Amino acid sequence: MKSLPSFVKPLGFDLIVRPGGEVVLVELQHHFGRSGLLHLYPAASAPYRKTVRRLRQRYGTAPEINFRLQKICASKIATYRALAPHQPASLIYQWWKPSVQKWLDGLTSEYILSKPPRGSCGRGILLFRRRDFGPSSLPRFLSGPLLLQEYTASKEIVDDLGRPHMGCIRHITVLVCDGESLGFMHLPSYWRVS
Repeated sequence: MKSLPSFVKPLGFDLIVRPGGEVVLVELQHHFGRSGLLHLYPAASAPYRKTVRRLRQRYGTAPEINFRLQKICASKIATYRALAPHQPASLIYQWWKPSVQKWLDGLTSEYILSKPPRGSCGRGILLFRRRDFGPSSLPRFLSGPLLLQEYTASKEIVDDLGRPHMGCIRHITVLVCDGESLGFMHLPSYWRVS
């Protein structure tokens, strides 16, 4: 039997904590913006670098990782298809049709988000009032599908100056394999402000 490849790979989970305390998964990322973590969040990057360095010494550095997992993490649409029961109400949108209106009518939030298949740090995300979204809101024919997602309000976090902030938790997990067994290790989580 062929052994598994050795690797150390980070995964990022974006989790929204709703005002009532429920946790909702909104995104899963592979290679989740290491440069952003290192430059924008130095407090989280220091233990991350230290832990990954230690894990690489122990488990090796081969680049392989399960191809299916890479494919799921590479696209918000693929993530939705794999994790739909755990995400806010979503719809893959390419052009207007009656099923889009039916989906909109079944939502409870006043807002919806339009997300491109790829992107990070909020690039390309549009926010619409649900009642204003219609056939002319987006180009009739897009070059590819978009992910429409019901907006999920998060629990407010108050900073040191008493200002409220909305956002999500980025939880970082490192998937490791020593060539025989597969495991994971949790790294620091941090609050990402919208």
